[in-house]
Amino acid sequence: MHEPSPLGVIETRLMKFASDFVTGPDWGYAIFERDAEPMIGAIGVHARIGPRALEIGYWIDGRLTRQGFATEAADAVTRMVLTLPDVDRVEIRCDPSNVASAGVPRRLCFRCVTILEKNATTSTGEPRDTMVWEMTRAELPVRKECSGEKTQTDETGREQCVPRRPSIL
Repeated sequence: MHEPSPLGVIETRLMKFASDFVTGPDWGYAIFERDAEPMIGAIGVHARIGPRALEIGYWIDGRLTRQGFATEAADAVTRMVLTLPDVDRVEIRCDPSNVASAGVPRRLCFRCVTILEKNATTSTGEPRDTMVWEMTRAELPVRKECSGEKTQTDETGREQCVPRRPSIL
């Protein structure tokens, strides 16, 4: 999605969001500061990554990033989604160059499972990579014990996932 979109596109998108929310399993939620009126971001749950799995996507007003809003919302939505009987795992996908966005699944102890190379485009049409972060229902109870997912930098300076097995107690 390239923003800002024309008003007609936004109206159509909102009508689809409303319809999808009723029928599921695509749900969108607005994010607000406590006791504040303007919306500062959004978080959505999307059925587009395969059976028994849902994807979480989010955005926060650029002036308000790194204050924990996306992390708090993603934590709540992850916990809700993983209680659904037909969902075994949840993914968060993000641009590796968006450090703030990649910090959300890292802080929530998602596992970085892969980086998809040049599978998406930037707002200017340039190819970009996508980090794929995952958490399963079995990992949810022990995730408070993590110290953040490990990544490393390759010879070109790009962040890479460090494969590891989840430690389920």
